[in-house]
Amino acid sequence: MTTYYQLLKADKVDGKVPPGLDGTHVKNKAALFGFNEVSANDFYKTAVSFDFFVPKDFGDPEPAEGPQIICDLHQWRGEYPIGGQFMPISEKLQKLFQQFGIQKYRFYPAKVLFKERIYPYAILQLLMNDFEQYIDYTKTLFNNMDIDGDLTLSEKKVLQFDSFEDMENHSDDNWDFNWNYEKIVMKTIFRDIDLIYLPQLNEVVSERLKIAIEEAGITGVEFEELPVPIEFSDEV
Repeated sequence: MTTYYQLLKADKVDGKVPPGLDGTHVKNKAALFGFNEVSANDFYKTAVSFDFFVPKDFGDPEPAEGPQIICDLHQWRGEYPIGGQFMPISEKLQKLFQQFGIQKYRFYPAKVLFKERIYPYAILQLLMNDFEQYIDYTKTLFNNMDIDGDLTLSEKKVLQFDSFEDMENHSDDNWDFNWNYEKIVMKTIFRDIDLIYLPQLNEVVSERLKIAIEEAGITGVEFEELPVPIEFSDEV
């Protein structure tokens, strides 16, 4: 059975807390970071680039020494695209991702200014509803627990739905907007996917991609096994 993991931003790298990337100095940021040009399920309508980001430490807004490291994967620190799922990654991580199966995606060129030097980066956009085509809704089960797996209502409920929209509507009306996976079953075509966005879980990677990331020495990443393992059905 293939194991899948959550791809997380590392809390520390070599004993240091990685800075976030701040987009304050990005040109045309009003369009790049607004709602007009991009959405959760649409790519930018024109060719865009992000020039440039600046690493900024969390906590103290003006630390005495400034950021000491940059990584292959960063969190956002401020000024970021609204309405979509975006990951700032190094050129090294971009080249590695391109060797694997990714859901509908697009890379946008970016730059990071760190200690008076420009580094080539990319912004990876994953469409947020692309996952729906892979779920076998006849076998997948949802419950009324919250994102942390805690029960906020008096009784646990487990139900099957014919679509993600049906589940969300039921959750909104009956579960105080809380929902989680009781069982995740994917169609056979999902076996070719190594990186995908899944609601409640964010970026999910296959074991083969996890191993490749670790062997390549990619920095700024951590992994956790999914709280509910992904299973497969015979449906194509």
